[in-house]
Amino acid sequence: MKLMSPWLPLFFVAILAVFLGGRDSLGAEREPVNVHIPSFDISVIPFYIAKEKGYFREEGLEPSLILASPGVGINGLVAGNFHFSASAGSASTAIARNLPLKVVLVNTFKPAFWIYARENIKSPLQLKGKKLAVSSLGGLSHTLARLALKNAGLDPDREVVMIAAGTTDIRLAALKSTAVDAAVLNAPGKFKAKKAGLNEVLFIGEQIDSLSGGVATTSELIQTRPETVQRF
Repeated sequence: MKLMSPWLPLFFVAILAVFLGGRDSLGAEREPVNVHIPSFDISVIPFYIAKEKGYFREEGLEPSLILASPGVGINGLVAGNFHFSASAGSASTAIARNLPLKVVLVNTFKPAFWIYARENIKSPLQLKGKKLAVSSLGGLSHTLARLALKNAGLDPDREVVMIAAGTTDIRLAALKSTAVDAAVLNAPGKFKAKKAGLNEVLFIGEQIDSLSGGVATTSELIQTRPETVQRF
C-alpha cells in the first residue's frame, strides 16, 4: 500500500465515471434522446443550461444535442433520427404542410431575428434587387423575412433574392464576404454583425408575432412514449 501511486485512486475514479456514463446517481441507465439544435444562438440556451445543471439527468434522460440546419433537422425528426427539435418555428411550418409533428413548448412569440446589411444599405426598401441570406427556403427565417419585408413595402418573392445559406454563423460569414448583401441573423450573430460595423435594417420581432424557440416532436413519439415527452 505504501508503494501505491497517489494518482491510482484518481485513475479508478475516472474508470468508474466512464463505466457509469449514461447512468444516474442510483445506477439506473438514463434514456438516450437525440435533440436537433438548429444553430448556436440564444433560443437554444435553455437546452444547454438544462444539461449542465443536471435537469435532464434528474428526469432520467441523456440528451445528445446535435447541430443541423432547420431543414435537415425537421426532415430528420420526421424520419425518426431525432426525438426532439429545438426548431419549433420550422416545425410549425412543416405542420402547415401536414407533416405529423407537434409543437409541445414555445419560448416566446416575439421572434428574435434581425436583418443586417452592408454599410450602404440602411432601410428595408434598399434591399430591392439585393441578395438576402436565410437559413433555408421554407424555413422560419425565410418565412419571417418574407412577411416582414412585405410589411415594409417590398414584394419579397420578386424584388429580393433569397439565398439558403445555413446557420447564423454561415449567413454572417456570407454577409461579411460580400457573397450576399444582407442576412437574417439571430443572437449572437446579430451582436457580431453590429461589432463588425454592419447595419441593422430591420428587427423582425417588431413586425411579426411568431413563435421563436421551443420544442417539437413527432405525433408518433407522443403516442408511443408519452412519459419520455413529458420528462423532456
